[in-house]
Amino acid sequence: MQKEMIVSSTNFETKLAIVEKDNVAALLIERAKNKGILGNVYKGKVTRVLPGMQAAFVDIGLARHGFLYVGDFLADLQEESELFDAEKAAPSRPRGRKRSASKSRPVADSIASTDEELDRFPETQTRLTGRVLPRQLPVPAVPDDTAPTREKAVGLGILPDCLKGIDSEERVAKRKSLDQTAIDEGSSRLSCFSSSPSHGKKSSSEKQGRSGRNRKSGNGRAAAQIQIDKLLKKGQEILVQVSKEPIGRKGARLTSHIAIPGRYLVYMPTVEHVGVSRQIESARERSRLKDIVVRNREGKSRGFIVRTAGEGQSDRDVVNDMGYLTRLWEQVRKRSENLKAPALIHSEPGLVERTIRDRLTNDFRAIRVDSEDTYQRVVEFVSAFNLDFVKKVRLHTKARPILDTYRVTPEIEKALQSKVWLRNGGSIVINQTEALVAIDVNSGKYVGKTSSLEETITKVNIDAVEEIVRQMRLRGLGGIIIVDFIDMEESRNRRKVLDALHRELDRDNVPSRVLRFNEFGLVAITRKRDRSSLEKNLCQPCFYCEGRGMNRSLRTIAYSIHEDVRKNYGHYGEGRELFIRCHPQVAEGLREDDPEVLEEIEAMTRKKVSIQADPLLHIERFSIMES
Repeated sequence: MQKEMIVSSTNFETKLAIVEKDNVAALLIERAKNKGILGNVYKGKVTRVLPGMQAAFVDIGLARHGFLYVGDFLADLQEESELFDAEKAAPSRPRGRKRSASKSRPVADSIASTDEELDRFPETQTRLTGRVLPRQLPVPAVPDDTAPTREKAVGLGILPDCLKGIDSEERVAKRKSLDQTAIDEGSSRLSCFSSSPSHGKKSSSEKQGRSGRNRKSGNGRAAAQIQIDKLLKKGQEILVQVSKEPIGRKGARLTSHIAIPGRYLVYMPTVEHVGVSRQIESARERSRLKDIVVRNREGKSRGFIVRTAGEGQSDRDVVNDMGYLTRLWEQVRKRSENLKAPALIHSEPGLVERTIRDRLTNDFRAIRVDSEDTYQRVVEFVSAFNLDFVKKVRLHTKARPILDTYRVTPEIEKALQSKVWLRNGGSIVINQTEALVAIDVNSGKYVGKTSSLEETITKVNIDAVEEIVRQMRLRGLGGIIIVDFIDMEESRNRRKVLDALHRELDRDNVPSRVLRFNEFGLVAITRKRDRSSLEKNLCQPCFYCEGRGMNRSLRTIAYSIHEDVRKNYGHYGEGRELFIRCHPQVAEGLREDDPEVLEEIEAMTRKKVSIQADPLLHIERFSIMES
């Protein structure tokens, strides 16, 4: 599929749009006064430890302190060994929420999820109310064709000291017991929806979660868990990375599993795993790339994932990327030793460079920019890793703005409206709330081309799927998304809609998960939310309606005027006239739609009523005076 990247830059903000099939598929905005911090590495200081939430707040130098969940903290190996040794006396007692590098998403929560390979790591399920739910820990897939050992099937990641001295079989059994409670608790959190994904078979972790729910340990007591107050203390300095941008009144989500992305690789200094993107399908190519990394990495605690962009690259390019990332990490470590918390240790590049690094592939036919400075910067950045891409960078010199030329501006306006029309005459309505996003599908003007109502409804739903996914990408929607499709009677038609939904989401590089139609005809989608939505970036709560999203009707305002007059001017005063100043629409409503209100006011006060229309007055505001 041919794509284009459209970049509009000023001294104040940068807008970047990705156009697919002449439609805007994604829109990213970065402002000079509000740059994103996703992927930045900070040296922070622990300010509060909350055992009841199994989390801590960390001061990283921002307006709001960051949030660090116990599962996202990688303690020193010596501390971890001591914690495990303390429980060896009770080996039959499994532990919940194990704090393990292999189970706590060292990559996907650490950098912008712009590569498909990152979905190998289990998603952290989080309620949008701010409460962190227990993790769901499926057995990670082995990325190559080599037969996995039992140890790899349990977890790929850093090995605690206490597990290094025992044999493989015992180690596997110990790890399974430590992780069982976390697996049980992470089975299904949306009880009103189907408990399994709508595609494929149930994973082994889901089966274990349902069969093992509320399971007690051998001694009859609930499983123990590592306490956050045993890992972190107030005032402690730690190195963390931002895994989720601050959203609304919530601070940034933090992790100690550092992941530094390059062009072809992602470097993970806290794990030992070497993996290859699942989007690289050739077994020979996967084996070649993995062999390059294994042969050239130094030491044991050097984890790498080969990104999708690494497919077909030479040994030299991959090794050079490894060297660049390891040198960068050494700089980060040295800088962290010399600075006092809170301090920024390493920041991600700007929006344009970051997007080119993460998304630029051979599918792009052009990168169009409207600023000479940005053009020079992009050319230098692209030439550093692929000279063939330099010729794709184009400078827009026409008088017409670049966003208007490529029809990006109208799409921005549409993306801020709740109702989106489909090409067939149907429509979808998108409403964002604090907890979730609700999408409603309507047939609208579409009446169908057959005599079957079921076929007409199915056609509307399938056509709506493409636009729903496009709007999710364009608006940056994430979290829990509930889609209310038009009800279909036949199960085969529901399967068609779900198949279409999976096909469209497969093209989205943000991890997501789809559940089956539930008994109410709703489909739930969970999509990783690593940045604020377009609406939150460009809009603010209405100060007229105070964030309600609606104003009182004209009739309601007319009756409020009547009530105010009755309370304050109902007596027979000496004045001969009553002046009502209000918005022109309210004035017209009083004269045309509700003249009986004016008649009642005149009869009640025995005064003449004059209406003064003031267009500068808010529609809900009015004032009453007598003379």
